[in-house]
Amino acid sequence: MAVTSCLALVPIAAGPPLSVLLALLALSGYGTAFQITLNARFVTEVPDTHRARAFGVAVAAMMAGNGLATAASGAVSDLLGSPSLAIGLCGVAGVVCLLPLTRNPLTPPDAGSPPSAGTPSAAGRTAP
Repeated sequence: MAVTSCLALVPIAAGPPLSVLLALLALSGYGTAFQITLNARFVTEVPDTHRARAFGVAVAAMMAGNGLATAASGAVSDLLGSPSLAIGLCGVAGVVCLLPLTRNPLTPPDAGSPPSAGTPSAAGRTAP
């Protein structure tokens, strides 16, 4: 889904009609739903005692990254003189950055094994 969120932006470089552009942006937005599963994984992997701080740091990093990416894409758009081309290039850059993850994706934790120390147990408490 992460690759889809970036890959859907690539055809925008060709300057498609508005209806196609909106469909591509909707597809890209759909692809960002991968973050829901990452948040769930984050909750299970971070110990209860550090979870609030870890979420704060993660959200701050995401916001800073989004801001920097927006500024960079605006600069690229000014340089190229074409917002459509800049969006397409950002999509290509995203796909290239995600390629290593497609070879070694995150695997879900083993449902049959007991929770490790610091991870929530089935009852919602931290295992010893």
